[in-house]
Formats: sequence, structure tokens, C-alpha cells
Amino acid sequence: MEPDRPHRRAAQRRRASTRVGRRPRSAAKSRTVFRDGAPGGESAHAIGARADAAIARAVAAGGDVLLFAHAHLLRVLAARWLGLSSREGRLLVLGTARAGVLGVERETRVLLRWGI
Repeated sequence: MEPDRPHRRAAQRRRASTRVGRRPRSAAKSRTVFRDGAPGGESAHAIGARADAAIARAVAAGGDVLLFAHAHLLRVLAARWLGLSSREGRLLVLGTARAGVLGVERETRVLLRWGI
């Protein structure tokens, strides 16, 4: 039998806190950049406008374009590419050092690959 280690207990608490229906522990944990913007920074609307500008530049360039940014902006950018609101970026989880490929299929903007 393995000894009970503090980091295992902490991991168990984290898993328990992600269960469906559990309320956030604090207001800070319930805020999201997709709804509230960045504290002391851009609003969610401004982030969406920045994503829209990047999309317009990429489309105007024609051909394949490569963009680098942090995951939150890329999630908003993908949502805007699909014609969704900036808030819907919350649905497009993108892990650290992961990529996505946006494209067009039959004149419809799509996610070709995500989280790769």
C-alpha cells in the first residue's frame, strides 16, 4: 500500500471540483476572458474585433497564412472564422502548444483540424 501523499490529495480535490453541477469557489474562478475580457485589459468585444481584423488581413493576403498567438485569442479567432460570437471561443478548447487549421469547404468556413 502506498503512503498518502499531499499531491495526490490535491489532485483528487481538483478532479472533484470539476464535476458537473459544482459551484465555483470564488467569483475570480467564475470569470472568463470569453465573457468578461481580461482584467485591466481588453474587453471580450475588443478581443473579437482584433480577431476579425486578423481574419480580414489573412483573407486579403490570399493563399495559405500562418498565425501565431496565445490560445485564448486563437479560440476567439476560430469562433469568429465560423461566424460565431467571440464568447463561443469558450467551446473550442485549445491546449498549450497546440494548433488548429481553419479552412473553407464548399464556400463554408470550417475547422479542418483543431487541437493538433
